[in-house]
Amino acid sequence: MASESSNETSRQWEALLSEGDAYHRNTDDPGELRRCSRMTRKLRFFLRQTGLRPPADVFEFGCGNGNQLIPLALAGYRCTGVDVSERALKNMTDSLAVLGKMLGRKLFIEAVHADFINCRPEGLFDLVFHVGVLEHFLDTHTRHSYLLHMFDLARPGGHVVHAVPNGVHPLRALQRSQRWSYEVPEMDYSVESLAEELVSCGGQEVRVFPWNMYGYELIRPQVPIWRKMRYYAWQLLPFEWLPRRLSSVEGYWLAGFARKAFPHGASAACE
Repeated sequence: MASESSNETSRQWEALLSEGDAYHRNTDDPGELRRCSRMTRKLRFFLRQTGLRPPADVFEFGCGNGNQLIPLALAGYRCTGVDVSERALKNMTDSLAVLGKMLGRKLFIEAVHADFINCRPEGLFDLVFHVGVLEHFLDTHTRHSYLLHMFDLARPGGHVVHAVPNGVHPLRALQRSQRWSYEVPEMDYSVESLAEELVSCGGQEVRVFPWNMYGYELIRPQVPIWRKMRYYAWQLLPFEWLPRRLSSVEGYWLAGFARKAFPHGASAACE
């Protein structure tokens, strides 16, 4: 059952990525490539919370066209990514080659075409992360198997980042009923359930941060200018400063941080 669930989710993502939607589409436009290669606020937050500096070894599960890995590679991190879509991985390596020519230097990301659960790269990583992948695995056993594999690939004391959409924001039900997002099924995470999942799979020093305050406002088909202005105003505030009762509901995304236990610590096994 778990294997069937994993295969179906992979097939759905392969179909979506092959359609070339706006987020995953490759481009040869230099201006667009420069924009996509910038270190986003999200990535800067991940790096700030983990304290990692180049040339740390970074692994992304479900890397798609390299929206996260390309900026990290440009910054000097040693990057590896796995995805079920061979086309998306080719787009990533092609984009990296174009950027390398533009910048006059060689850029490299180790791209692995595989289902993550079967991926066995050489060596271990300082950071293993995903952004918006695990919530699509609705079967608990399957999801925990993938999360455990993330811990398997991390060095002892290394970091695992589990980033998912907030399942309790005010427009969540409307978002689902109106299909304002991917049509691949998703589970609804909260701050509490995300923390519990990381702990149950052996995570140490677990912390969960809501982020992208009021980002759900921008998923509407038509967004009034005042809502856009409110969204951008909130982005000026460090979300770590906001009351947890507010941010845990109004944040569009949740980022869970954990560290892999050292050998003498607790074993990474789901309860």
